[in-house]
Amino acid sequence: MNEIQQVESIVKGYFDNAIIIDDEMNLYVEKVHKLSNDDLGELPDDIDEEDTVNEETRIEVAAGIEPTEDDLSNRPLKLLRQLTTDGFITYPYKFNDDDTETQIEFLSKILRTSKLLFIDWNLEGYLPESPERPGKAALEIIKTYSNHTNGLKCVVIYTQEDSTTVLEQLTNDFELIDEENFFFQERDGGDGNSLFGFVMRKSVEPQEIITKISSILLKDKCIPLHVMDSASRLEKSIANVIYKFNAPFEKVLLTQMLSLDIKNDGIPKFLDETLLSNILSDELPLDPKNFLFSAKREKIREKMQSNQITYEIIKHLCDTFNFKGKDSIADLFKKQSFLTGLKEIFSDVNVRSFEHLNNRISEILDSSMSKKINDIILMTVLAVYFIEETDKEFKTSFLTQTYYFTKLLKYIDTSHDRINTGSIFKMSVPRLARNTRNKRYVKNTNKRYDYKYLLCITPFCDTHRPSVKVDNNFKFIVGTIVEPESTYLKNMGENYACIAVPFDREKTIKFIKWDFYNVVSYRYDEVMSRCEKIATLKRSYIQNIINKYISYQSRAGVNELFFKETYRDTFVNFLK
Repeated sequence: MNEIQQVESIVKGYFDNAIIIDDEMNLYVEKVHKLSNDDLGELPDDIDEEDTVNEETRIEVAAGIEPTEDDLSNRPLKLLRQLTTDGFITYPYKFNDDDTETQIEFLSKILRTSKLLFIDWNLEGYLPESPERPGKAALEIIKTYSNHTNGLKCVVIYTQEDSTTVLEQLTNDFELIDEENFFFQERDGGDGNSLFGFVMRKSVEPQEIITKISSILLKDKCIPLHVMDSASRLEKSIANVIYKFNAPFEKVLLTQMLSLDIKNDGIPKFLDETLLSNILSDELPLDPKNFLFSAKREKIREKMQSNQITYEIIKHLCDTFNFKGKDSIADLFKKQSFLTGLKEIFSDVNVRSFEHLNNRISEILDSSMSKKINDIILMTVLAVYFIEETDKEFKTSFLTQTYYFTKLLKYIDTSHDRINTGSIFKMSVPRLARNTRNKRYVKNTNKRYDYKYLLCITPFCDTHRPSVKVDNNFKFIVGTIVEPESTYLKNMGENYACIAVPFDREKTIKFIKWDFYNVVSYRYDEVMSRCEKIATLKRSYIQNIINKYISYQSRAGVNELFFKETYRDTFVNFLK
């Protein structure tokens, strides 16, 4: 693909929807031959004869945009056909000069979301000998289009009029950029402008228009081209993100938010920062809504009304999640008044948040209760939010959600035969057998293996050209699997990092502790022959581990005076 073809691809990718406004846009319908009962063949028994088509019935269907031989001279129709063939979502509009103001008001709603406008300059249909100059209606529409500053837009004045004359009429309202190519843009665009455009003769074939636009943009608008390319890729990325997040992650997200003690009105911000931190760099102008609450409340309301929430379920749930004051929480569900009150509260349309629930529950219990009891009430409400399935189903779905969510949030897909910074490998290691006679370990002849895990910390730049930079030698931190309840998950030590790693084969996550004091090097061929690639960390996460590793390796080991705990316990009295 040459340079101009790349630019064409960018232009088509960004300007993916268009509107054509022309007074000669003659869309038509094609009359289909008469249908009779004989055309339908034998009718099923359940169809009444009176409901069948009679001889006089004629059906008319839209013929689409495929012109007949007589219509090949219809330039706007040819343009419409070419744009739709190229994949542009195109809205054709036939302009009628009877009521310009009403039509512009109608078109304004469509122009607001259109990226590409094709407009005939002579919408009034003036004849060449007419004393009136065409362009008044077209200019008003272009100004309206320009006033919508939501993104970059392009207008193509596609006309049979003299291009130089048209350009002269535009100079009062727009800035001329390239007279030779009839290229103009908004005036007073010191802080940026949202519209640029071209004047083209209708003799230009429709398939040549995008090529012409691309060549002019390449010459004069290289920075906007880059931004357009980035915007198109970002749009595709957002679509891909939405697709990937269209999965059940509510359980794992709610547990995260509970452990962080996030208030209801802080949940949308937490979700933005967690899921879209690379996209939403600024605060949103509107207050975000906590959709999780509304959806969960409706599910719990159904459970409450059907009496599916019992003391036994709550007790088991509290034990599973280890809620503070779990016995007191479960005891509340022994009280019929409490259960009745919960049913009323979850049916209350005015309850809009966790905090509102907490206040409403306080109303149905003793108003003189202590703050500790108040905390128990709130935890009770939150505990109820997890009751949607049986205990076993909840655990299974929770683990599945955790696997997919961890993989989506912290890992990227990379080529299997490539070693990236952050790539995690599983290496088979022959298990050593104990020689009972001399108490030494020898190589096991039964072909049994242990496994160790490798995390690549070779710098990013070196992994792109390993044969030149590092002679195909890669550096790895060695890791071992630890149990989920291990204290290593707190990452309090300075000589290791512990992370959750998704294992695709088992569709689960395992926790691996990477020891900074255990670092090895392997050549590329050895890694590919002996290892299975597990996953690759996103750059920000692996960089965090590398920074911690560097800090550990570069620390200065000194013995601080009075530091040792045994010294303080034994001799501190001498210092008084």
